[in-house]
Amino acid sequence: MLLSNQQLTPEQLQLTLPDQIIEADTLSFADKFNGSPFMFSHNLGNHSLSEITHLVELAKTLMSQGGRIHCQSSEARFNQKAFSGGNVTQDTILNCLTHIEESASWLLLYSVQSVPEYRVLLETVVAELEEIIGLPLRQDISWQDVYIFVASPHAVTPYHFDHESTFLFQIYGQREAHLFPFDPSTVSTEELEKYYFGDPNAGKHTNEKQHKAHIYTLSPGKGVHIPVRSPHYFKNGNSYSVVLGVHFDLHSYDWQVPIHQVNFILRKLGLQPKQPGQSALSDQLKTWLMRLISKRCPKNKYEFYYSGVDRIKNPIKSVVNIFKRLK
Repeated sequence: MLLSNQQLTPEQLQLTLPDQIIEADTLSFADKFNGSPFMFSHNLGNHSLSEITHLVELAKTLMSQGGRIHCQSSEARFNQKAFSGGNVTQDTILNCLTHIEESASWLLLYSVQSVPEYRVLLETVVAELEEIIGLPLRQDISWQDVYIFVASPHAVTPYHFDHESTFLFQIYGQREAHLFPFDPSTVSTEELEKYYFGDPNAGKHTNEKQHKAHIYTLSPGKGVHIPVRSPHYFKNGNSYSVVLGVHFDLHSYDWQVPIHQVNFILRKLGLQPKQPGQSALSDQLKTWLMRLISKRCPKNKYEFYYSGVDRIKNPIKSVVNIFKRLK
């Protein structure tokens, strides 16, 4: 039976954080950050935030605030689509979460930092990372987010890659992580352009790519770093799994997004476009074009990156918008 639809109280939400969250080899972090996947230790193993009653109430709070939760079947292969469409009701979400041991599902609770205690956790992790890495990380961050991933026993998170730089903290259960370096042999130019044109499942796994995987066994108190656009997939162990993810977008990579988006169109026209960084003039023109048709004041991260793409996919709306801008 589901719990009543009430907002989580401050007492239920309170998170007691350790004095230090990340246990790090400073040299390893500094050398490998956004360059190569690696495993690290942390002090959030078996934390109370992984308790199902806590997660159910957190989900209710997020939904009452209009927050986003993704829920889908966990009975997939690692090379199937990581994200599939379809509307899922709030009752289904809560039912899958409450009965996560047998519901054969996985759930992503996005932007949990909208709850104050998780905002503190986010700020603490980013501050620790900045100190460990030895770089002004906060100056480079354009968007940041904390999410919680909950998955049934033996669940598979299919192969994909993301724009974000991510640190995953295994809180409860075990997972096998398959992490791949980002290079032309794992992510082709065509896959990259397709991804930035709005296809989150653009990355395709192959046997040749598998040979490059870094494979780690994650248990409570272990975590992994997934660099920007580094492909990955996961397999759960015999119990449900709770993972906390801290990820952020960086200005030092954001500038490439509109260039890849224009290149996707040019390649569809049979051309061989210049890649980001090959021509300053080409980069400036492509960036100007995407800014021209993108929303001037994006309300969220999706609009920031993809409002221009959405308008390209709707040509009439795009043309009208361009004329409005040129008045």
